Amino acid sequence: MSQNAPEKEKVAPLGVDALRVFFFGIGILVALAVALAAMVAFYNWNVPARSAPTPKAFPSPNVFASHGNERRRLDEEQRSHLESGAIPIMQAMALIAARGQSAYSPLPQIQEQPQQIVVPRVSSRAAVTPTHPKVPR
Repeated sequence: MSQNAPEKEKVAPLGVDALRVFFFGIGILVALAVALAAMVAFYNWNVPARSAPTPKAFPSPNVFASHGNERRRLDEEQRSHLESGAIPIMQAMALIAARGQSAYSPLPQIQEQPQQIVVPRVSSRAAVTPTHPKVPR
């Protein structure tokens, strides 16, 4: 800065009233505070108060005298679930191969009285030939 510059040019231009700028800034802060208070009041008025659930003690761990009985029960439950509708993979592959060209088309809807499906027995050594038109035989 040069020594010849007047003091007024160092602070602000001549047309700016510092007191007016100060009150304008205070007005903006007051408006923000009023808007924030209005949002908090609106939130408290519309949102129901929820209380935290009361703390409870954790249940004690279940210790079994014999893990074998529990394991057998779980195994039987899983086995009954698996055996309820599953068929061996070789039989499932034979069913798909027996459908021929329509092997991957949607299945027909089941009637009220399902018919008996005869599953051909396929030995594990026999190979099922593909029936897809693009697969060479």
